[in-house]
Amino acid sequence: MGTALLGAAAPKSSSQTVLAVKPIIAPTTAKAIADSANAFAQALRPDLRAKLRFGFNDPERHDWHNLPNSRHPRKGVRMGEMSDAERGAAHVLMQTMLSGQGYLKVAGIMQHDELFNDRAIAGGPAEQTNAPIPAEVLEKAARGFTPEEMRAAAKLGNHGGNFGAALFFIDLFGDVGSPNPWGIQLDGHHLGVNLTVIDNREVTLMPTFLGSEPALIQTGPFGGSELFGRETRFALELLNSLSPEQRNKAVLGNEVPSDIFTGAERGEQLKTFQGIAGLQDHQRELAEWIIEEYVGTAPPEIAKGYRDAIRSAGFDNLHFAWIGPADLTKEVYFRLHSSAILIELQKHESLQRSSGPANHIHSIMRTPANDYGIDWMRQHHLEYDHTYHY
Repeated sequence: MGTALLGAAAPKSSSQTVLAVKPIIAPTTAKAIADSANAFAQALRPDLRAKLRFGFNDPERHDWHNLPNSRHPRKGVRMGEMSDAERGAAHVLMQTMLSGQGYLKVAGIMQHDELFNDRAIAGGPAEQTNAPIPAEVLEKAARGFTPEEMRAAAKLGNHGGNFGAALFFIDLFGDVGSPNPWGIQLDGHHLGVNLTVIDNREVTLMPTFLGSEPALIQTGPFGGSELFGRETRFALELLNSLSPEQRNKAVLGNEVPSDIFTGAERGEQLKTFQGIAGLQDHQRELAEWIIEEYVGTAPPEIAKGYRDAIRSAGFDNLHFAWIGPADLTKEVYFRLHSSAILIELQKHESLQRSSGPANHIHSIMRTPANDYGIDWMRQHHLEYDHTYHY
């Protein structure tokens, strides 16, 4: 089951020419972000400031991870080691590099992770379900770290836990605000926001990884609070709006592969477009609404650039694919994919019993061929003489 996603179903795949990526020009936003980032750096104590900055080409810029810090130790400045004033400056930076909608989603991920941490401590082994993280995933995440580094990264959360709001990190890359490329990363469990700026005017937030457990808080004072509810319901409505012929093309399998984001054929499968294209009328509206949930996490000037790129690529070329039953209480996956945007969401079994069934979400937003602005940087390098490289 699910083998179509791994490249076995040729009739459900098509290829498109990946067009040159037009830069998103957002100089006002770039300046605001640079000012907030430098103000945040100045607000930090010297010992924390020394951990904040990296060279633009430092491998750390690509080393964000979905797993918690205890499984994949981070560098940079940790929210839990900041004072209230320093943390306040960090939140101003997050508000500047995201839209209001995006900031609230990121803050919600941190809040939900804090609840996950509390329940992990209070419930102990009794909270664990039969959906453990595969050993090979844990081994890969820990690769390159010494036993001492792994031990030092453990139990840094509130109350000695391994999750929660204290375990999110901020890194600055390059000389922020200078004409040379620079970037910012927000990284932690279920969070990876990667901002790249070129010439203080070309800006991207791709790739952005967002996830949560619980996605829907079941009980307590925040019971009913939900992340990713709108996009998953829109996707289900889109699936149910398809004709039988369309649905046959859109549904790639009945069971979601456990390695859907990391399988060996991952790179190859994303070179083709699977599912149903040519969405019409309300179907197209639903696809646009899902896209807006993602590109709308970026500040308005940047989000407009993403919308323009998606329209230029053509909504007729936007593919929608689904795996799993038409039931959001079960494991499901959906994808929207064109030459300008890739959005994926996987809903899978919870790791804690109190989360309820299939209440663990991973999602990602990417720009094909231009993650981290790499295509823009190549174009820029051809136009100008620089001593740095990419």
